[in-house]
Amino acid sequence: MKNHCILFILITGFWNLLSGQTLIDSNIIRGGSVICKTNGLYFEGSDGIIYFLNQSETITSIVPGQLTMEYNGSLYAYDFQSISRISLINNMPTTIFNDPNLSIYSRGITAVNSEYYFVGFGLGETELLLYRLSSSGVIINDYQFPGPIQNTIRIHESNNKVYIFTNTAGPSVEYYYYEFDPIINTIVSISESNYSSSLPTTSIFCATDEVDVNGEVFSIDYGDHFQLTSDLNPVPLTCFELVQGKGGTIAPFILGSIGSRIYLSYYSYASGGSINGIYRYPELANEGLCEEPLCDQDIKPDVHIEDGDVYLEESCRGVVFTTPDGNCYRMTVNNNGDLETTFVTCPN
Repeated sequence: MKNHCILFILITGFWNLLSGQTLIDSNIIRGGSVICKTNGLYFEGSDGIIYFLNQSETITSIVPGQLTMEYNGSLYAYDFQSISRISLINNMPTTIFNDPNLSIYSRGITAVNSEYYFVGFGLGETELLLYRLSSSGVIINDYQFPGPIQNTIRIHESNNKVYIFTNTAGPSVEYYYYEFDPIINTIVSISESNYSSSLPTTSIFCATDEVDVNGEVFSIDYGDHFQLTSDLNPVPLTCFELVQGKGGTIAPFILGSIGSRIYLSYYSYASGGSINGIYRYPELANEGLCEEPLCDQDIKPDVHIEDGDVYLEESCRGVVFTTPDGNCYRMTVNNNGDLETTFVTCPN
């Protein structure tokens, strides 16, 4: 009886789009924050537009801008790139403030007792001010800060007061914290500890590093596979094309979930890939599809060794493989016995 040794080599960089995920839209990519609602997901696109993905997997553009807060059950966004516009975005989008002579300079807006607050830079002004708007979007007043303010990192409400976290620009960055009381109309400097105690305990934004679906926690494995995995199923569950960018391997990232469906966003055009868009991870029955071999034809070896080993004396030599797109990689072994691949010119 003859002994036959069969070597199956699975190269993660060669996984392509099999059926581990379903494409929803190839023209939209997540570019910022996400707010999860029971009826869908609001998310910032990479094109500066806020989109809504509903339960029927229809993606609708809402308004230009960035998601900023939820107040009295309503969602708000602001657009500081072209004009200073604050919009109510759920249900029928409504503009509540629009002044081309005033730039919203802070990272968001907040609300207290149906009045809105943001840090802005008005036409003709020489410093940043805290602006106070009525519920209808009319400027009630503006207030000077008692200390330095060059960049507003965060503004939020706590116990009917407004809190602002800022820093200064330059090589030596300094941080400052302020509290505004609408009753006495004054801004005072506070300590970092006092500011920290005012922070909300919950966030309106979805956690996009992992998502819990029916007790199973899903996340992107950035260590080995760069695909969607879960704590119960650590095998790759999606099969995204992997390309190399300046910061390393381009991987998908989680958009959020609606019910038991998980949505992901992927962008590879800027790094030489060809696949982008919003995807849905399908039913759990499709787990492990990325582990299927890409070649289903019968093996017709050019070299057959009945009894023995293949020996390569030079450590820089190895076996050269051709990828489906025509590139070549040499597989070698390092001093730890681990296999490595190196991009090489394909042999003639």
